[in-house]
Amino acid sequence: MPMIQCPECGTHIAATARTCPYCGYVGDDPAQPIGAQAVYEPAPQLQFEIERWNPRTDTMDTQRVDLAPEDNRRIWDALKDWKHVQAMLPALAEAVLAMARSEKQWVADIPKYYEKLLDDGQVFFRPDRNGQILPHLVGKNGRIVKQVRLKETVTMPELLPNLQHLETQAALAMIMSQLENVQEQIAQIRGELQQDCLAKADAAWDQLNQSLKITDGRRREQAIMIAIGAGTEAKRALMRHLHGCLNVIEGNADQNEAQLIFGDLLKGKSKKERGKIEARMAYDDIAGILNGVRVETAGHMALGDTDAA
Repeated sequence: MPMIQCPECGTHIAATARTCPYCGYVGDDPAQPIGAQAVYEPAPQLQFEIERWNPRTDTMDTQRVDLAPEDNRRIWDALKDWKHVQAMLPALAEAVLAMARSEKQWVADIPKYYEKLLDDGQVFFRPDRNGQILPHLVGKNGRIVKQVRLKETVTMPELLPNLQHLETQAALAMIMSQLENVQEQIAQIRGELQQDCLAKADAAWDQLNQSLKITDGRRREQAIMIAIGAGTEAKRALMRHLHGCLNVIEGNADQNEAQLIFGDLLKGKSKKERGKIEARMAYDDIAGILNGVRVETAGHMALGDTDAA
């Protein structure tokens, strides 16, 4: 049965299918098969190797796994335009071009016996008047002892360096991807810590209001001091977070529009976008700090300590 590739998810489906059984894609005309409305040729399936621990043999086994259909289609779409590949993947393009460039060489096919004599210096190649090596072995007496055959070989001198460069680029890309994930995780942790501090500041204000309603003098004073301490702790944490946000914002102050947008794209977000995020977080920090100061001021006033307030 002829197969086509679903234009939505990239899965191979029957050419007569009107709906993709995997993603539910339907063509412009639901009454017509998907394959009859346009040409959807199946793309070659890419694979990658993974290592898995085999507890039976206590070794790492290598297994080839197919890429997901959507990722497979996306890669082949990117590789269809050669100019796009040269611009976006120069190392890969250079490796492919190196495969097409080759050099022909003629190599002497020497039997092992004469190869040993050649290594021992008992026979040797004699050059002609132009310095070219002749295809025969000569003894110490100057007489030809063996006529050797030449075989044609094709070499690709630039292939190995380009493949090594490509491997280096792939490793760097993997490292950058991991660094990007680490940076996103750090930013997420910073955001979660900030939200915790903001919640502590709000909780300290609520705790202070509840403390003011306590009728027993000693218990009321102790509860107020605990609320003040919670507000001070939240305020100091938010002040440290605000300092980090201000460093990022001040670092972007002397950047022009292009530098803000493109200067840090390798880290996943442009400096302009990161600056906006830091500015929003700084605004929340200031609001939380003011809340903590309000708790301290109201608490000390309730205790009659106007100087501390």
